[in-house]
Amino acid sequence: MLLTNARERRGSVALAACLAPTSRGVATLALTLVLLSTTSPICFAQESPKRLPPTVVTATRTPVEADRVGRAVTVITAEELQERGITFVHDALRSVPGVAVSTTGGRNSTTQIRLRGAEANHTVVRIDGVDAAQPESGEARFQNLRVADIERIEVMRGPGSVLYGAGGIGGVVNIVTKQSAGKPIEASFDAEYGSYQTRQIGGAVRGAVGDLRYSASADHYFMGGFNYAPKRSDDVGESDNYGTFALAGRAAYDVLPNLTLKGGMRYGESSTRTDGQSFVPPGERHVVATEAVTNFETDKSFGRDAAGDVAAELSLLGGRLRQKLQVSHANERLKTFRTFKNETVSRTNQRRTAYAYQLDFDVARDNTATVGVDVVRERIKTQTAENSMGNRGYFGQYQLGLFEALYLTAGLRHQNDDRFGSKNVYQGSAAYLLRDWGTKLKGSVGTGFVTPTPFESFDATFGNRNLKPEESVGWDAGVEQELVDGKLGLDVTYFQSRVKNLIVFDFATGFRNVGKSSSRGIETSVKASPVRDLDLVIGYTYAHTENKSTGDQLVRRPRHVFSANAAYRFLDGKARVTAGVYLAAQQDDTRFTAAFASEQQKLKDYKLFNLGLSYQLTESIELHGRIENLFNADYEEVYGFRQPGISGFAGVRARF
Repeated sequence: MLLTNARERRGSVALAACLAPTSRGVATLALTLVLLSTTSPICFAQESPKRLPPTVVTATRTPVEADRVGRAVTVITAEELQERGITFVHDALRSVPGVAVSTTGGRNSTTQIRLRGAEANHTVVRIDGVDAAQPESGEARFQNLRVADIERIEVMRGPGSVLYGAGGIGGVVNIVTKQSAGKPIEASFDAEYGSYQTRQIGGAVRGAVGDLRYSASADHYFMGGFNYAPKRSDDVGESDNYGTFALAGRAAYDVLPNLTLKGGMRYGESSTRTDGQSFVPPGERHVVATEAVTNFETDKSFGRDAAGDVAAELSLLGGRLRQKLQVSHANERLKTFRTFKNETVSRTNQRRTAYAYQLDFDVARDNTATVGVDVVRERIKTQTAENSMGNRGYFGQYQLGLFEALYLTAGLRHQNDDRFGSKNVYQGSAAYLLRDWGTKLKGSVGTGFVTPTPFESFDATFGNRNLKPEESVGWDAGVEQELVDGKLGLDVTYFQSRVKNLIVFDFATGFRNVGKSSSRGIETSVKASPVRDLDLVIGYTYAHTENKSTGDQLVRRPRHVFSANAAYRFLDGKARVTAGVYLAAQQDDTRFTAAFASEQQKLKDYKLFNLGLSYQLTESIELHGRIENLFNADYEEVYGFRQPGISGFAGVRARF
């Protein structure tokens, strides 16, 4: 948005405490809030601290002032993550317009993210410029992505295949980790304990010595004492648990004033213990096959992943010509163990090596040309098969600014895939600024594609080697409006997309292409600072999705999603209280019957309320606590997996 006040991205408030979970109630309240935000005679504070315009990178792969970007992009900062007490990336994404989140029983369980009605593997996820998706599924393991070491998250909605390759039908989630602020050394420590035996402890060290900048962090998280099985099931086991351990480090060295060498690594371990259970009332007892359990045994899974990258950045011609060469490698091992029969259910080893080159040239003022090449090689080994695959992509982009008001971007990509041959995709966007009115008109159009995952193609039981890549075309148009000297901002965007060669699954036929799907809707957000020390963020998304072959709504895409968050600072800024509400309505999932056929299952609408409080005890020590699911809502985001009830957490943060 065009907001320019220094507190634009802090927090948001629970304004929907009495909201009924119906589609009419959601739409009515959301529209009312939007209208009130633009017409209400609230007395906004008049001071307007100046700051540089925010920049975004994801939309063009180059730093660009946000008001010059025609794409729909949301930025979540480290400050906002801390204020709202967020611990996992997918919880941060819940408040982003156009995003649907599905977890199998809590924030630390298997999690999927869907943008604008697209499938979970239609989203590109990058961490410090490195693809974070698993080669086998095409999805990132969001349940392992914690926010402790994150500086900012950029979410671009709409086709992103031109700049980021296969997988960008829905959009891109770009995660940037924290780097040194320039001090010789600085350290941080975080610890938290709470409901369901949840405990978290982490620390980091960052600094700069001469031309060297470095950072290192460690983090441990555990949650137990909670049973994911719904009340209607026949769960015969004990509580489920989940734990992670992560290490990360990055460094940058200025070899010359115009040459920098960079590198980083990430290492993580995860373990999960779940009980076998039935997912329907006793009269229809069965076990969903994806749980890989029979006779109600207990499953344990272990994961270990490591990733690293090295890069060289060179600038010439006074900084007008910039080049970057990056090489990255990732390795992930997954194992599922069935304790009842004392046997291994599955074992997977996944590797990805990627090479990327990008050149940016400032042709003239507000004129930038970008070209790039990326090469990816992947290898996947399971108990029954081993497969290798790869692709090569060539892309170009041009950014043009005219009259300091109109900003245009156009791009093309040609991709060669070992299995599926060549693909060509395009995208374009425009932003037009009416500076005197505080208005920005924006729009974009683009195509994208997603190749079938190795699991979809090669699985011994359900795979289909004849699958075709999914292809899409999408567009959006919107307006951003500043009011009250930048203290109130409104963003409304209409989007529409179509996917052909849609891949679906059922037990009878496995994976298959069925035809087309469509999604359309409206994304709305309001940001305001009505009085000093109070910041509000409100979001609403309406998404109509449809499988054109069946006429059914696409599963795990709520038709209505509403969120509101607020942060209020008091006691001279030493104390902060936060409040939030989240609502999802009209959502379906897939239910497997006893005969292993499938059918659509309506999920119950739900709303969640959260509260948080923090106090700056000293200059370097902060105490904090929060309550989640304040009214103990009983709900599911994935059919058959209950979510945690009311939960409380308390902790301490230290900065030195």
